[in-house]
Amino acid sequence: MKSFLGSPDRKRMFGLFAGDMIVTVIGIQLSSAFVGFRIHAFDHGANGTSGAFTGILPWIFVVVCGLAYYLFGLYKPDLVFDWKRTLVRASLTIFVLGAMAYLLLHVVSPESAIFGVAVWVSSLLFVLVLSWRFVFKKLLADRPYRICMVESDALCARSMDYLLSNGMSRFFRFTACSENDLSTDPSVQAFDSDDRCDMIVYPWSKRLCQESLIALIQKSFGATSVCDSLTFYKNCTASFPALEMDAQWLIGQSTSLLLTNSASKSVKRALDIVLSVIGIILSMPLMIMSAILIKLTSKGPILYEQIRVGLSGEEFPTHKFRTMIENAEQATGPIWAQKNDPRVTPIGRFLRKTRIDELPQLFDVLRGNMSLIGPRPIRKVFEDEFSRQTPFYSMRHLAKPGLTGWAQVNDMDPRAQDGPVRRLEYDLYYIFEYSLLLDAVIVVKTIQNIFQARGQ
Repeated sequence: MKSFLGSPDRKRMFGLFAGDMIVTVIGIQLSSAFVGFRIHAFDHGANGTSGAFTGILPWIFVVVCGLAYYLFGLYKPDLVFDWKRTLVRASLTIFVLGAMAYLLLHVVSPESAIFGVAVWVSSLLFVLVLSWRFVFKKLLADRPYRICMVESDALCARSMDYLLSNGMSRFFRFTACSENDLSTDPSVQAFDSDDRCDMIVYPWSKRLCQESLIALIQKSFGATSVCDSLTFYKNCTASFPALEMDAQWLIGQSTSLLLTNSASKSVKRALDIVLSVIGIILSMPLMIMSAILIKLTSKGPILYEQIRVGLSGEEFPTHKFRTMIENAEQATGPIWAQKNDPRVTPIGRFLRKTRIDELPQLFDVLRGNMSLIGPRPIRKVFEDEFSRQTPFYSMRHLAKPGLTGWAQVNDMDPRAQDGPVRRLEYDLYYIFEYSLLLDAVIVVKTIQNIFQARGQ
């Protein structure tokens, strides 16, 4: 997770998020003073509400604000320099938060829950968030992150393409220099004389001479970050380049593998049990409604059972709501579901988009066959095919399969020509970079995908 948080593009987005949280806290504090309650433990609200709740609720609202900012897409990189889209998204977000603030005021202080107070909270947050974004935009425009590529290779090119194609072109300045120039001063060779090089990336696929390596070591002891192109690619894309890496590099990555730690596995399993039980209870009305609609609109069973490959390559049954016509593969055999697949029922299309069809897999999580988060399990027939074509593919089974995963929340389409490779690249990143914080990121991104109906 350290590499994910430390990549140059995400550092800037987390800086934007941190600023949002600071101005949100300021806004909530000012709003608290305006509506006449204070955020102190063991105060008592005017309506006799316990002071502990009076102190906690505003901070809960701060967390809700952070989630809302993310779910409404305010951290898309291409939004930073696009004021029109920023205004539209920020207005919608703040409107929703204003309505939630109005409801929270009923809990904290009913006599303060008036329309004018909600307008005050919304307006204050709107002004503060947009003001911070204006400052952030100026900071980025005045000082882009400067990266020097030494003897640029294919991984350098792929990393640059990723960064520049995700709305981050104005975040960075790239340049290249030869190995011969490295022994002088890349910061002068690469940029203007008054600019400083922030990062030097050297090629993974080419061995540099000893003098060049010493020059890189000297730079790493200064203010310049140094890394190889494979690590740079991993950090930027949050995936492993399966076709370019080798087993020796993976061995180095596995030295801190948390998934092998018994304590980590116990915590993950405990969370799976608790959260799957909560998920089953909360989603039961939705599952009942879905079952009724499936039964009323198409022939066949409500649930669809399928054998898939899980931990250590062992097969197990998974369960989903049936979203296709009965015996959908009778004529074709096992094939991937296609875009606008005619076999998918109208109700099934909605269930797939919202990922409601996967809710029965909460019971598979409870049984222990799956985890809430992990590589998505696939069928044996596809597993055998991809294992023959893609190196390291069997390493996906080092982790228990999940209800959602890192590949899914990164819009990896398994139906694309390079789908199996891309799936593996994201799954390997999850396995080798696993942490509870990464699980939390996946949960939030999954909620965002459901919120935007981006299921397949």
